[in-house]
Amino acid sequence: KRPLTRRQVAYALDDVRYLPELHRALEEMARERGREGWLLEEMARYDDPTLYLDPDPREQYRRIKGRGKLSSEQMAALRELAAWREEEAQRRNLPRFWILRDEALLAVAQGLPRTVAALRKVEGISEKEVERHGRALVRCVKAALELPPEEWPRRRERRSPLGRKTLGAQVDFAMAYLKGKCSAEGIDVALVATRA
Repeated sequence: KRPLTRRQVAYALDDVRYLPELHRALEEMARERGREGWLLEEMARYDDPTLYLDPDPREQYRRIKGRGKLSSEQMAALRELAAWREEEAQRRNLPRFWILRDEALLAVAQGLPRTVAALRKVEGISEKEVERHGRALVRCVKAALELPPEEWPRRRERRSPLGRKTLGAQVDFAMAYLKGKCSAEGIDVALVATRA
């Protein structure tokens, strides 16, 4: 809400007050280590205007952890549910998780309730959330189920020819090696790779 209070303005200023000094310190560290090119490459990403566009609500389901365990039908429901939440969050100018947590969206997508009464039986969603959003959630599930199956998102099969245990052991070994190398070079592992 506008206008911002003095306290809100001070809070916002504190978010950026030290950034120029921090920028100079990071540049100096990069220069000392011969990594100016890395810093320039990383910062160039933020020059892309598409980075700042509002996300497509129908793609938000891809950000929800645990979706890989869902069937295509359930993933279609999750896509509709996540799109509804994103639009609701934008409309109300609230963080998306204040509308409904990811875990609740997953629970509804797994249960595929077609009525509010069925939604009440889904573990992982509270009665308060059902009261507040029940009809909208059921509408999302129904909309997903009315789509032809060829319009449902496809599950990505993750099969290793070596088997799950062998692949897991190889990933563990690779991550340990990576952590050692990154530690020796003073680089955060997350900047190089993740388990995925």
